[in-house]
Order: sequence, then structure tokens, then C-alpha cells
Amino acid sequence: MLSNVQEGLLKDLPKGSVKKLRLVALPPKTQPTMNKPNIGLKRDDPGKVVLGTVPVEKDGSAYFHAPSGMTIFFQALDKDGVTIQTMRSATYLMPGQTLACVGCHESKYDTPSTPKRTLAAKKPPTKLTPGPAGSWPLRFDKLVQPVLDKHCVKCHDGKNPKTKINFTQPRPAYNALVAFRSAKGQSLAQLVN
Repeated sequence: MLSNVQEGLLKDLPKGSVKKLRLVALPPKTQPTMNKPNIGLKRDDPGKVVLGTVPVEKDGSAYFHAPSGMTIFFQALDKDGVTIQTMRSATYLMPGQTLACVGCHESKYDTPSTPKRTLAAKKPPTKLTPGPAGSWPLRFDKLVQPVLDKHCVKCHDGKNPKTKINFTQPRPAYNALVAFRSAKGQSLAQLVN
């Protein structure tokens, strides 16, 4: 249960800016040695799984079911599904546990500024709307390749001598993106951070 997403860090946003919350899981690495297999561009990233989204009511509240036994964090999303803010920590639920918070990054000493029943609490808990195809587990071929096919392949088909980059197949596309260097010599990982 979230009382008002705009209590705390997001208080200066125009009211109603946050339309949904995205739930992201951090599955544990179960290999005996860290970072094998490599996950992410920095090679030491934990894996991430988009579990899905839940709506945020007009008063900023949300009430939903979240999976237990998984480390999760939240992202506040705008009307277009673009991330406004990502939780900088994570949380964990035990089976049957109920978790409630006042807002996003609020002080741990805060209580809700409006002690009334929220819009979300007047309804049953929302079920997650699953993430897009390829988001569990994260799959480049299912999640990224369709975007490249739609927006990039017309110029980056491996045949254009000016671009020389081939985005027509997932493996070479992934390798080209990972090997990318900007005009300033920055890698994609450096640009992302």
C-alpha cells in the first residue's frame, strides 16, 4: 500500500504526474563465483526482471499485490510509461506480509499528510499488468531487437558503407552496441551511467 507517491522526494512534481508504478525484481545470482555469467554492460550488475506495472490513483495512492520471496524495487512512471524516478534501494516481502509506505523516499519518521482513506484503499488490491514480451527474463532478441528493427535497421543493415553497423540480427546488434564508442571515446556503459 502506497499512501501518496508524491509525498517525499517527488513532492515538487505537478500533481498527477505519476500514473503507474513499475515493479522490478533483482533475482539472486546463484553461481558459485560472482559475475559469471556476466550480466549487464558493467559485468557486475545484478540481473533485473520487469515484473509489471500497477496504476497510481488520482490522489497518488496505489494498492497492489507484489510477489514475496524476491528483492524488488519500484519506478514511478509518467503517462507515457517513462521513468520519472527509480527507487534507490530495494525491499523484500515474506509470504503473507503487508507492506505500506507513505510516499517515495519520504523520511522514515513521516506519516501521511492526509489521514484519510486513499482511493486505492477503497478497492481490492490491483494485480500486476505483466511487463512487455522479453522482460522476464530480460531478452535482447525479444525486447530490444524489435525496436532496432523498427527504427534502426533501415540504415544499419550492414550494407551501408557509411554506417557499417549491422542491426539485422540480435547477436551482431548486441555486440555492436556493447562495442560502441562515442566520438569522445566513451563506451555505451559510460554513457548510460
